[in-house]
Amino acid sequence: MVTVTGILDEHTDWRELSGLQAASITLDLEGVRRITSYGVQGFMAACRLLPPTTRVQWIRASVPMVLQLGMIANFAGRAVVRTYLAPYWCPSCREERAIELDGGVALAAAPPALCERCGGRLEFEDASADYFAWTLEGHATSP
Repeated sequence: MVTVTGILDEHTDWRELSGLQAASITLDLEGVRRITSYGVQGFMAACRLLPPTTRVQWIRASVPMVLQLGMIANFAGRAVVRTYLAPYWCPSCREERAIELDGGVALAAAPPALCERCGGRLEFEDASADYFAWTLEGHATSP
């Protein structure tokens, strides 16, 4: 498993990712806090350099990564998005919550969720109707 964290930009060193030689690679993307246009280009280029037979899957794709899925054509490349995070807000606790969702489930809207701390109903935080659009386009069901 490869854990990708921080800000992905023109300073990110992609050698570790692009040099991997494995039959299967899991990218844990929970720690990605922000991604710039340079980061998008670098990430996609690094993933293209992986051997064509390598199976790539994403887990816990952070909100910035999910937003790119909806904006950038072929951002996931050949990767299968197994799970991703959706931004919710707990009005009772007054805290943000990232809820992990199944990437294989097509969604047109945010599913209902409960706060693990207080049991209250969470509110989906992203105003964009496009947050889940990529799930309807087959990124999660690629080989």
